[in-house]
Amino acid sequence: MEVAGFLRENPLLDKRIIGDYISNRKHSEILHAFVCSFDFHKIRIDEALRIFLESFRLPGEAGPIALILEEFAAHWSAVNGNPFGNVDAAYILAYQVIMLNVDQHNSNVKKGGNSMTLEALKNNLRGCNNKQDFDPEMLKEIYNAIKYGLGYFFLRIYVLKCLVVYVYPVRCMRCLTSDSIAYTYVSTKPTFSIVQGDKYIRDPPIISETT
Repeated sequence: MEVAGFLRENPLLDKRIIGDYISNRKHSEILHAFVCSFDFHKIRIDEALRIFLESFRLPGEAGPIALILEEFAAHWSAVNGNPFGNVDAAYILAYQVIMLNVDQHNSNVKKGGNSMTLEALKNNLRGCNNKQDFDPEMLKEIYNAIKYGLGYFFLRIYVLKCLVVYVYPVRCMRCLTSDSIAYTYVSTKPTFSIVQGDKYIRDPPIISETT
């Protein structure tokens, strides 16, 4: 699509505006064309995500981020022969990659303790690959690439203005910034509950799975 090509190839465009535009549900066809213009074949998901996020700035709200990552996960999975249990697994891992990047590198993050460890990453993602675990060696490679800067996103400062809590099924990982709060509950199909201050925008789903 010509519009998607224009958004990718015009270096004078404001990356924040690009992110806001493609994450608008009215422009879903343009978002699809924009994502599909990237060749992610044989590129590991965290590396593909870094390349992808260098072309625009992610919005600060959970809903638009989810919309973009859903398209990204579907395209990455398709061009790589669906290497995970399902597309949702790619989506969850992509979201976790972003949060790991924030945890490791965003100076605005207020941490209650030390940065996330590799074991914590594995625990957060346990059972998220269509009720199976992801390859531990792949997770180790992703973790080291982000921790030591090899997969460090240039757009890291703008990733999220929220606190995101992953629950799968009852574990959680928290990442804080100072602006607002959002809870992301991940079950079989990821859904969102967003909180700003003390105001609930949407209630969280009931998580029934247990370990």
